[in-house]
Amino acid sequence: MTYHPEMLDLTHMLDCIASIEDLTASGYVAFEASAHNRAAILYYLLRISHTSERLPDALKAAHPEIDWTTISRTPHYFVHDLYTVPPEWLWSTLEQNLAELRQGLRAMIESFDDPEAT
Repeated sequence: MTYHPEMLDLTHMLDCIASIEDLTASGYVAFEASAHNRAAILYYLLRISHTSERLPDALKAAHPEIDWTTISRTPHYFVHDLYTVPPEWLWSTLEQNLAELRQGLRAMIESFDDPEAT
């Protein structure tokens, strides 16, 4: 696989997703009971958000299947309203978006070696 500088950021984002999946593997009841784990998940979401902002606009434009605006904004919403956001909202966000984001990031990494990819 050819090295591209953006691959480090994409790999970091995938590592953050894996960490979130580890923290949520025990299910919703354990997630809801652990403020510590929810705070760690928010940390990983912020890392994903900040890392996505470092990616070149052209690379993000080439992958419109990923909702870059939501990735950028969502963690900030949860952090700024941490005490008023019900845990089920955060859980729902993770369930609805994490697998899709993981799939999109993997496709981006794979596209670096695809001569047909833009």
